[in-house]
Amino acid sequence: MSRIIITLGFFDGVHKGHQFLLCELVNKANLLHAEPVVITYNQCSKPTKFASLLQEKNCFLNNDHCDYTVLSEPKQRIEKIKKIGINTIDLLDFTDIQNMAAEEFLKSVLVQKYHPLAILIGYDTRFGFNRSGDVQFLYNHSEKYNYEVYQIPPYQMEQHLISSTLIRNTLKSGEVHLAHKYLGYYYSLSGVVQHGKKMGTKIGFPTMNLKVNFPQKLVPHAGIYFTCTRIKDKFYFSGTNIGYAPTLNTENKIRIETHLLDFSQDMYNQEIEIFFLERMRAEIRFPAWENLAQQIKEDMEQIKVKSLQYGLLAPELFL
Repeated sequence: MSRIIITLGFFDGVHKGHQFLLCELVNKANLLHAEPVVITYNQCSKPTKFASLLQEKNCFLNNDHCDYTVLSEPKQRIEKIKKIGINTIDLLDFTDIQNMAAEEFLKSVLVQKYHPLAILIGYDTRFGFNRSGDVQFLYNHSEKYNYEVYQIPPYQMEQHLISSTLIRNTLKSGEVHLAHKYLGYYYSLSGVVQHGKKMGTKIGFPTMNLKVNFPQKLVPHAGIYFTCTRIKDKFYFSGTNIGYAPTLNTENKIRIETHLLDFSQDMYNQEIEIFFLERMRAEIRFPAWENLAQQIKEDMEQIKVKSLQYGLLAPELFL
């Protein structure tokens, strides 16, 4: 068996703090001539009853409606971890381990399977039943199971401790530009284009209505956003509305609708991904649809100006 160094955690969002820890894992692995291994989970340890409830109601998990939302689905997390240079990622089913005592998890999941030379851990990592395993627990058991322990300090930017909770809060308040800074990439929602009421077409601005793939993915605060939309391998600047469309819509249901610049193809039932660049304004109820149409026209003019400021965006900025 090869020499192995392990880290573990949910790594929701794989934000800059996570990236710092994972890069340290790779660096330490190189020094020890070992293979870096990440242990992660298919869901976090928070309650999921809110997720199932809102999914049944065909709502989106966002803002104050629920306290269980995620920044990234498992596939995204694995892809971003691999980009850092880690090829071995063990995705555990949380339901299989949620009742394991910390030492049972350490012994049967980490030690017996991997026989790690070392375990590298973040300052706030917890594991085991009731989250009783922490860095001190690992130190206390290091001689018994014959591994070294390395603790990574918190990562800060501009006096902010970067965490998934901080980023969720920025998105819940619509501050997608701050989320971009803390994540190190543009936050996005992916899903399938579904049929709507075609109200946008009627007022001259056809939109793609997004049904998100992952119901627990956090949806940014309601408002109008300057976005970039990926269709297959091409990127288009776009304007995206998150909200209830109060002027035209009588249903109390959050929608995600995006209008692309210079695009007119039929995309129903096809996959798209929307990247959030800036929040432009709040959603407003207008007295008539003519007023809404005029405001959308002004919004799209602003988006055209912004698109020129951003220039041609390389795909790697979004991946």
